[in-house]
Amino acid sequence: MYTAVKRIRDKKAGDFQKEAIISSISTVGASGAYYVASGTDKIYAGSASIVGSIGVIAQWVNYGELLHWAKLKDETMKSAN
Repeated sequence: MYTAVKRIRDKKAGDFQKEAIISSISTVGASGAYYVASGTDKIYAGSASIVGSIGVIAQWVNYGELLHWAKLKDETMKSAN
């Protein structure tokens, strides 16, 4: 969607009388919705709207040295499809 919106916006940019491509967020414009909206020339949102990227966070512990110290070997088991 973002690519399609941006392609239309960029095509309009070549026109002498450019028409702005705008997006309007009335309630929630997060993650994918915000990404698509960012392909437009301007984003309009109400004061009560939630706008932005939710984001992603990942956390883990690296047990590599502990496994080596304890002389343990990691193994992966998978089921066949």
